[in-house]
Amino acid sequence: MKTTLISTVGTSLIYPNLSGLPADETSYETWLKRQPLSEQPLFNYELISNIRIALQQKNWKQLADGLAQLPGTTRLCGAEINSISDLIQRGYCIEKCTLIFCHSATPDGENIAEILKYYYQSQGHRTEPKKIEGLQDDQPKLFRTKGLRNLAKTISQIVREQTPRYCAINATGGYKAQIAIAVLMGQALGVPVYYKHERFSEIIAFPPMPIGLDFSLW
Repeated sequence: MKTTLISTVGTSLIYPNLSGLPADETSYETWLKRQPLSEQPLFNYELISNIRIALQQKNWKQLADGLAQLPGTTRLCGAEINSISDLIQRGYCIEKCTLIFCHSATPDGENIAEILKYYYQSQGHRTEPKKIEGLQDDQPKLFRTKGLRNLAKTISQIVREQTPRYCAINATGGYKAQIAIAVLMGQALGVPVYYKHERFSEIIAFPPMPIGLDFSLW
C-alpha cells in the first residue's frame, strides 16, 4: 500500500468552479440546473453562499470546511479532490496517506494548495504544499528552463526520501506540461501514476512504458 501521494495542482477549483458560484437565490436556481442531475440534491443555497463568501474573503479554511460538506467526488470540488477521493476509495493509497501538493509559483496555485491543505488536514491527513519555483505561465521561458526542471527535481527528491515502494503520483491537476513531467518521472522512477479526466467514471493508472533514467546524467 502506498503511504505518500504526490499530486500536481491546477487552478480549475477556482476557475471556473468557484468563480462561477451564484450571487443570489435567483441566479442560484439557474446555477443549480447546470449541475449534474445526480449532484443537485447535495446543494443548498446557504452552503453555496457560504463558500462564495469565503472565496471573496480569501478565507481558505472556511472555504475548505464548506467543500468538506460535499462528497469528494462532487464536480464542484475540483479535479484534485475528485481524483484523490477516487484514488483513496479504490485502495490505491492508504486511507490517511501523506499528501504532497506540487503547485505553481502563482497566487492561484498557492491559494488552491492552501485550500487543499486545510481540506485534507481536517480529515486526518498529513499535508505538505510544495511551491515549484519558475512554474508560472506569465514567463514561458522561465517555465521551460526552470519551472519544469524544478518540478522534476522536487518529485525525484520526494520519491528518494520516501522510497518508490511507498509513493504514488496523481497527475490530474495542473498545466498539461506539468502533468507530462509528472507522468515521465513516475514511469522513470518506477512509481505508479494515476490520472482522472472529468468525464472518466473512475481514475486510471498509466500502464508501464519503456522509459528509463540516466542517473549519471541526472
